[in-house]
Amino acid sequence: MEGGPGESPWLASGVPPRPTLLSPATSLSSDGRRASIPIEGLPRVQSVNYEEELDLALAISASEAEVEAENGKGAGVGRGADGQDMRRRQEAEDRDFAMALQLQSEEEMNRRPAATPSGPRGPAPGGPGGDRRGEPARSDADQPTTSSPDELLDAHRCAGCDKWLRFHNWTSALGKKWHPDCFRCPGCRKPIQSMYTPKDGEPYHPECHRALFHERCMVCDEHLPMVGNRISWSEHPFWRYKYCGKHNTDGTPRCTACECLKRHGEKWAPLEDGRQLCSSCQETVVVDTEDCQPLYTEILQMYRDLDLHLPSRPPLMLVFQQALNECDALEGHHQGSQTRGMTLAEEYRSIRTVRRSSGWAVRSEMVPVERHHCSVTAILVLYGLPRLLIGSILAHEVMHAYLKLNNITRLSQDVEEGLCQLMALIWLERQNPQDAYETRLSSFTAHQIRTNPTLVYGDGFRAAHAAFQCYGLKAVVDHVRETHQLPVPNGFK
Repeated sequence: MEGGPGESPWLASGVPPRPTLLSPATSLSSDGRRASIPIEGLPRVQSVNYEEELDLALAISASEAEVEAENGKGAGVGRGADGQDMRRRQEAEDRDFAMALQLQSEEEMNRRPAATPSGPRGPAPGGPGGDRRGEPARSDADQPTTSSPDELLDAHRCAGCDKWLRFHNWTSALGKKWHPDCFRCPGCRKPIQSMYTPKDGEPYHPECHRALFHERCMVCDEHLPMVGNRISWSEHPFWRYKYCGKHNTDGTPRCTACECLKRHGEKWAPLEDGRQLCSSCQETVVVDTEDCQPLYTEILQMYRDLDLHLPSRPPLMLVFQQALNECDALEGHHQGSQTRGMTLAEEYRSIRTVRRSSGWAVRSEMVPVERHHCSVTAILVLYGLPRLLIGSILAHEVMHAYLKLNNITRLSQDVEEGLCQLMALIWLERQNPQDAYETRLSSFTAHQIRTNPTLVYGDGFRAAHAAFQCYGLKAVVDHVRETHQLPVPNGFK
């Protein structure tokens, strides 16, 4: 008997990227006063020389004035009193800018710990390691360093517009400085005021980041739900698609062949017994008994190639789910999962015979037979499944028929079902899938066989497969015929 998979979906959760809060910090305004602005923290500024910075600002101002005058020829820009006033204002602004930078650098220097003099046994004044006044020597790390003009300018450019920050308030984030209006979310192009979530070096509003990058449910295409500060989802153990956990219980249809959930808006084929088949599995579906006969012939030939001969060809019938359920109830082997195949057989261990008691009176009694005889009435397989899946089910059931027709009976369930699952896997591995879908379905069906969690089908298969890999199929079957047990990998029992 072939049962359907009973594997449950995984439940999982994950932590989304945590938004970063822009914290207040101190900057210098144009008049040298402290101003509170939303930044994460100012980077350490090296000590700078005021005269160099003043000369730099004046040189830049003069250069800008020359460029403006050159660009403004013929238009009167940069000439006369207006041009001179503009240049003077620019020079004053640059001078103030250099002063502000100097004040900030001095403040940074004041925060550093002062150098401690050498002890009594330190270097002698004027000697090696000391200066002429007997002061302790300083290492290179204690000496103030001076930033080059290019480094200073680059450190005070906006990462958004590439313009100088000058005396404006700025925001420090992602290792860069920005004008507040330039610190914008790439998703909505609006400024970020407080919280942001980084993605590939860009800041996003938390809600924009979620809309653009958070994973969506495979079924309803909504964002996977948040439970507290974590994202919660269910995941198929083989296909690995993620979906909202509610779809496990809200009646969302599941493909009877590949177990995929139906996406909202998809059109699936409903079968007569209430099952549904996804559009991919519909392409190779086997509908009725006549359609299945070539596949049955192919599987019987595989058995002959493996030196497992059936003395006769049992009848094969594709049936509704209800017929399988009724036969399953009579056999009493239900494993708590969907039944998709069954072999009906009659086993004769005794025969009712007639004996004469006295005179013309006769009576009947059961007489045991020396050799048990078994006949296979029919092989039943669930209709409406794709070719690869029906083939694996049929290969499983043919092994039941082989054992019964060759009088290999009275086996424990795990031994018999383990051998049948082994034949289903062998048939799958001998197939040449025609396209990517068949390749995936073949892998999925083999995965279901290998990972079946039940004692009879799962553990039985794994024991049979281990023996097969060690000894080969024919030796395993012969050992079962003699001992009714599977051989163990370290020797025959």
